[in-house]
Amino acid sequence: MKWIIILLLIFILWRLYLWFKKWYLNKKAIGKRFSIHYFDQNINFENIFPLNGIITEKIKIGKGLFFVMKLDNSFAYDFGNYDTICIRERHLGFYIGSKKPVHVHVLLPKIDLNLKKYKFKQFDHVVWAEIKPI
Repeated sequence: MKWIIILLLIFILWRLYLWFKKWYLNKKAIGKRFSIHYFDQNINFENIFPLNGIITEKIKIGKGLFFVMKLDNSFAYDFGNYDTICIRERHLGFYIGSKKPVHVHVLLPKIDLNLKKYKFKQFDHVVWAEIKPI
């Protein structure tokens, strides 16, 4: 019985540590410059990336929080020009704002980003990428 309580306490402390780490690193990321590089899934982005930009804010898409990244240069993809993308971490324990490279989901907005809450159908998930701080 003691082992179950100890394991449960370790699990709770680990989750609290990861929550605090994510909160701190994500807060630090806003306003910082990052470079985004192609990683996997959509080879059309192999020629588009790498791009540089600044993370400007967080928005809610569905039930998750995503970062808005304003790019230095726009790019053309699927009959549209984009200078803003939305990104979110792919793996638990690796958070945007870290000094290490982080794998992210990249979403392209189909509408202007002037709200705080959106639905997934208003975005296209186009590629997995890797961001690195500049």
